[in-house]
Amino acid sequence: MNPTKKTIGWCDYSFNPITGCKHGCWYCYGKKLFTRFHKSFEPTFYPERLNELDKIKKPAKIFVCSVADLFAPWTPIEWRDAVLRKILDPKYKHLTFQLLTKNPENIAWWLRKAKNIWIGTTITCQREIGNMDWLIKNWKGIKLLSLEPLLGPINIPIDVLK
Repeated sequence: MNPTKKTIGWCDYSFNPITGCKHGCWYCYGKKLFTRFHKSFEPTFYPERLNELDKIKKPAKIFVCSVADLFAPWTPIEWRDAVLRKILDPKYKHLTFQLLTKNPENIAWWLRKAKNIWIGTTITCQREIGNMDWLIKNWKGIKLLSLEPLLGPINIPIDVLK
């Protein structure tokens, strides 16, 4: 059934060739959704979903691994590479891929030249501010910042945003 048409304001579809996560966040909407439908939230790869992008003919924004963390340390490199090879295929240059991670330091260096990939990180509290700092210093493309849920005050140094 992927890619799934979304009502999220900042994307048109979600694309989930990998699902599941081990971050263990108590507020995780993905885990709550999977648990509600009695499904495991263990990381799982669905290679058959990789060709679902062929169904999208018009320009669109695609949220990749909306219920997983593509760059998490437990995501097998083979799974990650399969997804990245797919979204970097020139036949999908009409699509914009949005990747959100709590582990931006694991972003592949060769991804940096992709013009149609936006990278984001999640910050829920001050101790995670380093993720944003890393992204600003190391990702030259479009950056995303998720502050959901914001679990406490954060202080973003103004010079970081320049």
